[in-house]
Amino acid sequence: MSGPSRDELHVWLHVTDDGEPFFVGRGRGATAWERNGGLAWEWFVREELGGSYHVVIPASDLNERGSQILVDAVMCSHWDKLLNQSNIHRPAGGPDSDRRWEALGNLKPCYEAVKQAGNDELRARLALEAQELQYLAANFRMEQGRFGEVLHKMKADRATNMFFIKPLIESLMRLGRVEDARHQMARFKELAPVEYRSPTAAKLQVIVDRGTYRKRSKKL
Repeated sequence: MSGPSRDELHVWLHVTDDGEPFFVGRGRGATAWERNGGLAWEWFVREELGGSYHVVIPASDLNERGSQILVDAVMCSHWDKLLNQSNIHRPAGGPDSDRRWEALGNLKPCYEAVKQAGNDELRARLALEAQELQYLAANFRMEQGRFGEVLHKMKADRATNMFFIKPLIESLMRLGRVEDARHQMARFKELAPVEYRSPTAAKLQVIVDRGTYRKRSKKL
């Protein structure tokens, strides 16, 4: 797009070797070659396509309205293949959404129960039960089509947070159950990789690697 048509508004597709579109956009110049379609796009291109894909320009010299109509038409007809995060034509609710919402509903009472636990033994047991419910909910997809498949493979659609892993690890360490704490951190790293990269998880990992739990005393 370095010739006379460089500044024309055009619609472009990123397609696989099999000719399947997996991203659609519009722009001018070299946008189609320079555009990064986000984390799901990056993962798919790297892991599924080996870094190689093709750019197709189905229409050029368009006005704003014409280009948007064409993009919308592509999103409608290929919603199940596209990795565009924003696509109103992709049906809401993945194939397991009802089961996931059920699991998350069962999880709600656990938040208060863990906070109100009167001792480390009880807190560790309740936090572990809640953590297992989070892992269960994470198995259920919330997005459909290729976008949902890629998010699930990336483990980027996990229904996990840091609320239960912290009291679980701290309680296990105070009880002297170091190996149990290490096992739970290893599972958290595997099943909640996004949350594992958080500063809180990093501090918990230091604690279990050290093998002792020392809480800093408050200054007078």
